[in-house]
Amino acid sequence: MADQKGHPEPSVRIAGLRVKRSSAGLGLYTDLAIPKDKTVIEYIGHRISTASNTDNKYIFNVSKAIDIDGSPRWNTARYINHSCRPNCEAID
Repeated sequence: MADQKGHPEPSVRIAGLRVKRSSAGLGLYTDLAIPKDKTVIEYIGHRISTASNTDNKYIFNVSKAIDIDGSPRWNTARYINHSCRPNCEAID
């Protein structure tokens, strides 16, 4: 699916997700309990080569050769990537 500007929308699987600011910056939050093994949100963006990755802080590593550039602001999932104590894992 795409938004009104034609940007792809991430597949959100958890209701109540929102972007909030903390002392460490922006992050994706919910007040609801997330069941184990539940998909939270799809990380979307343009696939780029790992070699072309410069100083982008919203890069999701897919493999040794491929990354997803999550920097576009329409990618809400980019905020789930920022945690000192991660509690989610990527699935294929």
